[in-house]
Amino acid sequence: MTEQIERLMSQAGNLRSLGAVAQRHAKLAPDMAAFQNSHREVDMVTRVVKVLGKPVKLTATEYALLRLFVRRAARVLTHRQILNKVWGPAYVGQTHYLRV
Repeated sequence: MTEQIERLMSQAGNLRSLGAVAQRHAKLAPDMAAFQNSHREVDMVTRVVKVLGKPVKLTATEYALLRLFVRRAARVLTHRQILNKVWGPAYVGQTHYLRV
């Protein structure tokens, strides 16, 4: 799983950076349909992610992480919150799934 997250970070850019940009340039709402800045696009409806106009292939888990970070860009998330939202409530104690 660590390799998947590292791949996501390298393909889609630094997720923290994406969240920071989203926080500065967009009003984020839980029901938002898309996020876009000059380099990155995340379409929440079609689940299409593009960097510099090129589609980025993500696994379901990678996309769930990206979507969570974009939608919650203005908030600090704990391990438990991330695990609960991405993997489900049964995994909140599985801290080895996620390294921050």
